[in-house]
Amino acid sequence: MAIAPPSQRVLVLLGLNQGHSIRRSQVAGTLWPESREPAALSNLRSALWKLGSLRDSLLEVTNEVLSFKVSIPIDIERHKALARRLTEPASDAGLDHASRRLFDEDLLPGWGDAWLETEREAYRHLRLHALETISHHRTMAGRFGEAIEAGLIAVSAAPFRESAHRAVIQALVAEGNRGEALRRYQDLCELFDTEFGVKPSFSVDQLSTGVGTAIS
Repeated sequence: MAIAPPSQRVLVLLGLNQGHSIRRSQVAGTLWPESREPAALSNLRSALWKLGSLRDSLLEVTNEVLSFKVSIPIDIERHKALARRLTEPASDAGLDHASRRLFDEDLLPGWGDAWLETEREAYRHLRLHALETISHHRTMAGRFGEAIEAGLIAVSAAPFRESAHRAVIQALVAEGNRGEALRRYQDLCELFDTEFGVKPSFSVDQLSTGVGTAIS
């Protein structure tokens, strides 16, 4: 069943706040901030009506408040749980196809809604932190291919994130590919100098010492 864009946005807003009831006026004002309240509320009623039978399947609806049913699984919550699980020191999981796709993607990247930005940014930082932590844990475990893969996904998602580059370079140093590590570090220095006029806050020698101490 195709869902109209306004109805999609109602579902996403309520889904991101699963477990919380939100007043109709707040939902309407968030989704249609450019409209006066009566018009915004009318848009909300229309969006709810267009959901058809899905409305009662997914939502709790009253005259005053709306909420997403807590019994319905939400993808973003499962994704967050996976990210947290993969960062646990005892986790032995690698990045399979499904988790790779998860870590490659922002939250609803094609949506430009201002109300999504906070949630999108929070999820982005969780993903990147998870990838860097996975890379570090795999480096310490001697699983260098997985460490480099996780770090490179983070670099691709955030080219100016120093900690992502550091994760990749540290894995290369630990693997014994010091020349490749130095090349990447030099590229990073050029990037930072061009964009920000600064140098990275770490050196390859510092990473060599840190990795050597941890592995020994």
